[in-house]
Amino acid sequence: MARTYLIPFVLLFFLKTVLAAVFPVFGDEAYYVYWGSNPSGGFYDLPPMIGWWLAPLLKVSAHPLWIRMGSLLAPVLISIGIHEWLLKPKGREISSLGALLFFAFPLPFLTVLSFPDVPLLFFSFFSALLFHAGVTRQKNFFSPMLMMAGSLFGAAFLSKYFAAFLLPAFVLWAWPRSAHRAGSVLSFFAGAAPFLFQHILWNERNCRANAIFNLVTRQRVFEGSPVETTGFLLLHLALVSFTVLPFLEWRKGRGGERSSDPQSFLFLLWFVPVLIFLITAVLGRGQGLHWLLFLTPFFSAWAACKLERVRLRRAFLLSAFVAATLASVVSVSFLMPERFVHPEVKQRFAFEFGVITGAPEFVPQIEAQTEGSSALLFQSYGLASLVHYEFLRFGNPGRTPAFGVAMSGSRFGRVFDFTTDWAELEGKTVSIIKTGHPESAKFAPYFRSVKEGRSFFRGAAYSVLTGEGFDARKFWGERVLPELEEFYPSGFAGACRLKEVFRAP
Repeated sequence: MARTYLIPFVLLFFLKTVLAAVFPVFGDEAYYVYWGSNPSGGFYDLPPMIGWWLAPLLKVSAHPLWIRMGSLLAPVLISIGIHEWLLKPKGREISSLGALLFFAFPLPFLTVLSFPDVPLLFFSFFSALLFHAGVTRQKNFFSPMLMMAGSLFGAAFLSKYFAAFLLPAFVLWAWPRSAHRAGSVLSFFAGAAPFLFQHILWNERNCRANAIFNLVTRQRVFEGSPVETTGFLLLHLALVSFTVLPFLEWRKGRGGERSSDPQSFLFLLWFVPVLIFLITAVLGRGQGLHWLLFLTPFFSAWAACKLERVRLRRAFLLSAFVAATLASVVSVSFLMPERFVHPEVKQRFAFEFGVITGAPEFVPQIEAQTEGSSALLFQSYGLASLVHYEFLRFGNPGRTPAFGVAMSGSRFGRVFDFTTDWAELEGKTVSIIKTGHPESAKFAPYFRSVKEGRSFFRGAAYSVLTGEGFDARKFWGERVLPELEEFYPSGFAGACRLKEVFRAP
């Protein structure tokens, strides 16, 4: 990268690092931390890559900055990849600005959280980069470079199924250009096959849980309209590209495309998945603001190919200004949350807000209230994940209770249904923690004796019910199994070994 652009790159990276350090871990990120601390071949929400991504980091530390190291370094490596990809066909200055443009895009810049979209972003980009190089340089039937591209695609697929949306772009671009079409296909899928096979095998051994959750459960609970979801997708596109489109100006044609020029490939990599998302939006499927994150490097690299140098620099400066402003606002807000976080947020999530901002005091308090318990059960997977994460940071290393979900606060207990060994809890002491008022009558029938007390932490009420002699068999049959059966389509649960897969007592 040209030296002129190293200073803004370093400054932006510093801001991003500050953001990663001060932004608290909560919600789904805490849930994925739980995956990383309990790595598995799969989960029934998403494929397993985010758990594998976090597992080695958690072996060292659970500090927010450390567990987000992958989210910090992935955009850096992608920026270097964009620079190298564009260097030969476009020159040093355009390639440097293209790399900076991606790094300064507001959406990727603010994504420092450890979400599945980050490994999807990382593996998708380098799969495409190697695929382009493999096709343009292929001289023999079998291509090791295309095989590596297939392996990276497989890793992207294990991050999120959206990786499959890149395949039409691969085919449309490569088919008229490949010197060995059959060899290209075989080489690519030889690399991807082990990853795809692993995911299929895990699903077959685990009641096809991940496939059912994504293809059936999520679809039947969605209630959005085509107008709402299309508008949401258009909003996302505006967030991705509003700092570039005002400067977009078509360059004069220079004749036919050179084999090393990735411009048309980059456009297809961005446009084809966007078109697929648009079609699903029109059909009324939900859209997540972060779903198109993995396409941003293709859009920024394509824009670098289309923009003149002066306009490209202006697009970068606007992107950097917006990203730096947003990062500064977010950083200040979470450095002084009591002053800057909106009161409605604090009131709606009062208990969670207290746990996040006062974890060093909360964890010893809850440890004392649940002393002797073999497991801590919560009302939702989100709350269980949050408290589990704070236990990793501030809990007594000599005490490691199991974490689980006793109430279906958000479409089943999700991965806690897999990790909770109900047979191990038979006859043990178990604590149930929930926000709001106590509910002794609801859980007393499953224990030999119970005691429950209402407590407060930073103004938020919660209750802790601790019961001795837990009747895990009765609890599983009356409260867990019915929800698991509801999770599956009618008639499917009977053909699945639910009691074996979900560790029934």
